[in-house]
Amino acid sequence: MTSIKNPQPSHDDSRPPRARFEPQPAGQGPPEPRSKWPWRRLGASAGLAALSAVILQLAYHPFNWSFTPFVALFPWLWGLRKLTPGQAFLVSLVFGTLNSLGAFYFLFPLKQYYGAVVFGFPIQFLYFGAHVGIVGALTVWFGRKSGAWMATFLGALAWGGMEYWKGTGLLAVPIGFLGHGVGEWASFAQVASIGGVPLVSAIIFGFNLSLMSAVAAWKAGWGVVDGGLRLAAFVLIIGLAAGWGSVRINALEEDMANSNRELKVAVIQTNVEQPRKFQSYSESDIELRRELQRTIAADLLAQFDEVERNEVDLIITPESAVSDDTFDRDPILQREVQDRARDLRTPILLGALDIIFESREGVETEIPQEALNEAGDEIHKVKYFNALWLFQPDGTEPIRQKADFAKIQLVPFGETIPYLDKIPGAVESIVGIGTFERGRMESPIPLQYGETDPATGEQPAPVLMGMSVCFEDMIPWLHRGYARNKADLFVNATNDAWYDPLPGSAIHSNTARWRCIETGVPMVRATNTGLSQVIDGTGTVLEQLEPGIKAIGRWTITLPVEKSVTLYARFGDWFGLLSLLGTIASFVFFRLRRDEDAAAGG
Repeated sequence: MTSIKNPQPSHDDSRPPRARFEPQPAGQGPPEPRSKWPWRRLGASAGLAALSAVILQLAYHPFNWSFTPFVALFPWLWGLRKLTPGQAFLVSLVFGTLNSLGAFYFLFPLKQYYGAVVFGFPIQFLYFGAHVGIVGALTVWFGRKSGAWMATFLGALAWGGMEYWKGTGLLAVPIGFLGHGVGEWASFAQVASIGGVPLVSAIIFGFNLSLMSAVAAWKAGWGVVDGGLRLAAFVLIIGLAAGWGSVRINALEEDMANSNRELKVAVIQTNVEQPRKFQSYSESDIELRRELQRTIAADLLAQFDEVERNEVDLIITPESAVSDDTFDRDPILQREVQDRARDLRTPILLGALDIIFESREGVETEIPQEALNEAGDEIHKVKYFNALWLFQPDGTEPIRQKADFAKIQLVPFGETIPYLDKIPGAVESIVGIGTFERGRMESPIPLQYGETDPATGEQPAPVLMGMSVCFEDMIPWLHRGYARNKADLFVNATNDAWYDPLPGSAIHSNTARWRCIETGVPMVRATNTGLSQVIDGTGTVLEQLEPGIKAIGRWTITLPVEKSVTLYARFGDWFGLLSLLGTIASFVFFRLRRDEDAAAGG
């Protein structure tokens, strides 16, 4: 690690090293410390780690200072210079946990709806904090085992690998990544289209590490040239990346300017306060609950009526715009929606639950009576799906029982308890809440629009829509799949009112933008209380409704002509996976080499 091992001086210098790891030949390690746990030093290092966490928050909402990530890690890394790997893990855990707290503090209002989520917060914060702890320990360890250039490279790989790991699995909530902090520097952010956000983050980490190394070399009085060269190398990488990103932005903008494919949308922002919406499906008084559901549905239908016939090509509602938990068995409400799609001659994409029952034999059914228990007085099992329904103008079904898209990636500790939900009945008996079921990955849904060409009798090619619900627009793998299958547009339905009055909607929006950067595909987001918006393929917000108001966004979205698949969409998290595997392989290699050296010396 460059932060803990300066290059060897070019002349004979008998001065004692000023830091524990300055300078030691590669592979021989540092001298034994006087105290294994120097508490004063640990306290100072933890303070520097906390300072880094505070500085890094300036990169995110509401400040969005894109230069901050390039210097924010400096105090933390400086504090690691004189620590052992074990000590570095604890200090880095402080930094990672505090940074995680800063990224996820907007979740705290959830506790008023589901008290059990408070038990998930410490797990989530420490879980994400531990990833940074591992990076800190590995960076110190690699610094003791290898040369400065290799240590810098391996440190950057460790950060990229751990960030990739943090964004995968059932606990994944990919918010607060280091790279997310440079979203306002659009040209540099385009690097995500090559290797995802972990590649952006690894470059930023490497710059911080080389910057700290250069300062350490200057302070020590030797290795200044070598440290300066490493810093210059990362400056060059960042410059080249930003230059390439500018070229990509210009190419995407030119493609949009030459495109004759446009989709007119009406985005419904319903602005239903979350306490009222929550009561509409949790109220124990059935009559009151039904009345609340009818009122919310009536208000939504009234907003549909504000749209003119043939005014737009698609109407989009937020997540759970209809809170009726029997929507898939409600012919009256479904007919109201279908009639408006027919009268307006416009498809309507509606957010509402989809419910499937399961009999004792494990057979799924849409009919409750077929899923009764042996006594016949209770349904054996109910599966809830957070879903989207596409009502076409020519729809003829008297009642629809299956949604067009069901949410795939569920919110941990909100919609499900990860891993615990694998045990039948465990979540309900332990924490007292049910969980949603996961949908399956689907191909983009085609939307036919536009008038038939009178000369040729041909209709315009359908728009292929990649669907997502709520925080799924933060999930890279879902949108990579859509992009590989030639999606024209990402469509997201969200309800961020859960987090009001904290800025969860802004944090959510800033993260969702990266799916467009990674793939070059534009996105439209329909939200309950904000932020409803249109984002282009470069990650730039083109249109947006003010949060906290009831409104309709009437927008024209230009669709790409060239459906070129980016490297990231085509090959996925190749950089993150290689970083993780490379970090593990390097760790094993240096461990084996140490054992061989010990055997040879013995």
